[in-house]
Amino acid sequence: MRSLYAVVIGLILISVCDVVLCTESDNAAIDELFADEDKPALLMLKTSEGAISAGLAIQTGYEFLPDADVDDQSSFVLPRARFFLDGFLFSKQIVFHLSGDAISGIRLQGRRFGPGSEKHSDNLDKDVPFLLDAAIIWDVPLIDARITIGRFVPAWGIMMSTRFTRLGAINYPLYLHGSIGSVGRFRNVGAQAEIDVVDWITVIGGIYNGGKNSWIDDNDAKDFLAGVHLNPIDGLNINASCFFAFPKIQNGVDSDGELFSKGVEQRVQPILEARYQDYGFDIILGGAADIVTRSSRDLRRDYVSFGFLGHLGYTIVGDWLQLFARFDVWEPNTVYKNDERFRLTVGPQFFLDGIHAQIRINYLYDYFGSVRSMCRNYIEAEACYEPGADAHKIAPSAKRNADTLMIYFAVDI
Repeated sequence: MRSLYAVVIGLILISVCDVVLCTESDNAAIDELFADEDKPALLMLKTSEGAISAGLAIQTGYEFLPDADVDDQSSFVLPRARFFLDGFLFSKQIVFHLSGDAISGIRLQGRRFGPGSEKHSDNLDKDVPFLLDAAIIWDVPLIDARITIGRFVPAWGIMMSTRFTRLGAINYPLYLHGSIGSVGRFRNVGAQAEIDVVDWITVIGGIYNGGKNSWIDDNDAKDFLAGVHLNPIDGLNINASCFFAFPKIQNGVDSDGELFSKGVEQRVQPILEARYQDYGFDIILGGAADIVTRSSRDLRRDYVSFGFLGHLGYTIVGDWLQLFARFDVWEPNTVYKNDERFRLTVGPQFFLDGIHAQIRINYLYDYFGSVRSMCRNYIEAEACYEPGADAHKIAPSAKRNADTLMIYFAVDI
């Protein structure tokens, strides 16, 4: 069925292009609407009543995981093939956004974001639908505000809402995805308001069902977002935000009809991220935490997860060759000792047509606080456990580090 959806959408797009010449717009208002580089580049349809543009982002490549206990330690991969539709009808103040992924179902989750994702993916062994985003954005006149409602990525930090072809490297930060306990929630169903106080300060507020990549809610309590986005100088973006979450807990204790949960599990998830892109530099600094407080009715303990990221990239030849280095740290649970994870990522990146065609060669070195931590996080390591032994018996030959080489090609139009 999902493949049928993709085929139907493709036929519709081809039909539109047959009827209407797919060229750049000669309408200034429409040009302005689609001038943002994060919008798709191809204007497919324009009339006096509106416009629709389409985009495409494909990521494919080769991975070599010599320390992974899997049959395909080296393999070609196709993690994503996504489609985007943006536009407006009748009013330029009301814009719609749709996106879908043609690679649905189990999509080699262990390789989508590097080592560690397969064992701890929210989508593993689940039926992943073709549709990802479906949102309506209202550009409120007079007060410089935007209201988004539907399913979309909340404005919690900078990196989570950045398209996967524009992350500065192949992977998301560990604190967002790719390790046990990562706090990136990505898509949620809800409503969000962004108000431009002045030209460089935007205040953010939102209410969502909650959960990670969720479609429906499982309790009455909602998750809330408050934050601010700053753009003080050209090329510099800063986001300081916090989620206040009230999830349904494992023993069934629920919010009993309350919008704010009382006496059950509460999560405070702050994030601070800054990115500077200018003069050939790409500098990213960020960190996030998950502060979990539980009631006496929950037998599990309170804990804190936290992580941070430092990234430096510099274009050394023209605008097409960039060298970068990134350092990730992730502590999944302060209750347990020696379960932290460190990652160093380095490599060259080639931009053949700016961001629209790229080759990224990333070498990843992961180091774990203990062998047991590696076994819990990484795709099962070679000789992690003694043959035939209890799952808790770590083999003396087990390692605390892992190497990965990722060579990815991507197009983004």
